[in-house]
Amino acid sequence: MFLIVRALLFVLGFFLCNFLCHKATDGFSVMRIQSEMGAVVSIDVEEEKKIDALLEQKFFYYGKGSEAYVFESEDKKFVLKFFKQKANPFAERRGSEKSYRLAAAELVEETGLVATHLDRTDSLHNSLCLVDKLNIAHLLDPNAFQFVVQKKAEPVLHTLEKLICKGDVEGTKEKMTQILHLFSTYRSKGICEKDGNISRNFGFYEGEAIQIDLGGFQKASAPSRLKAGEFLRWLEPHPELTAHFKQECEKNDVTCY
Repeated sequence: MFLIVRALLFVLGFFLCNFLCHKATDGFSVMRIQSEMGAVVSIDVEEEKKIDALLEQKFFYYGKGSEAYVFESEDKKFVLKFFKQKANPFAERRGSEKSYRLAAAELVEETGLVATHLDRTDSLHNSLCLVDKLNIAHLLDPNAFQFVVQKKAEPVLHTLEKLICKGDVEGTKEKMTQILHLFSTYRSKGICEKDGNISRNFGFYEGEAIQIDLGGFQKASAPSRLKAGEFLRWLEPHPELTAHFKQECEKNDVTCY
């Protein structure tokens, strides 16, 4: 009986320790961002210089989404994203990777992309320094990791809330129009956003709307889809803004749900 109790306590302690470690690190580890990348690919010299220049600073743990771990640059101007490696990476990551490549090829301005490194290389000179949630530094060879660097945008709700608090109705309308106009740009390039969330996937950088999340793009002529339930509930106290938002969705051929 004593041995059974000991064994149960050991198992309980193991799972408790695992849970606490996961919570303390937000689930991040270097292993969680390592992926199969294939053969070495050459990159443009200018792109190489740009990435090396960005990696001269440290990147600090900032958060995570459903697809990526996010780190903020030391100067707070950029965010660096790594794919989260899941139990079945090929089912989920390959679709996201295709979307990231599409954004890098055709939607650089609309997504605030600064640099893209999705293939194995051997020409980057600077190491990549990541500082995790526990303030532990990890020095990595960037040639062996998939990542993108974007301009750090202010989230949509933060921007709109400040304008609403100032009583700037027209300014708020303009910002919503900017976001929804992105979808017209996508459509003109034969691209649709299959599952965007206006409250979480968009932001503003130096006053211009950009899409923060890169995982939902696909080549298609179908209307883009936008999760707007949470956003519309947030807008409920402002009927004029709600009407403007719905009008702009219709004008830009965006299906809201």
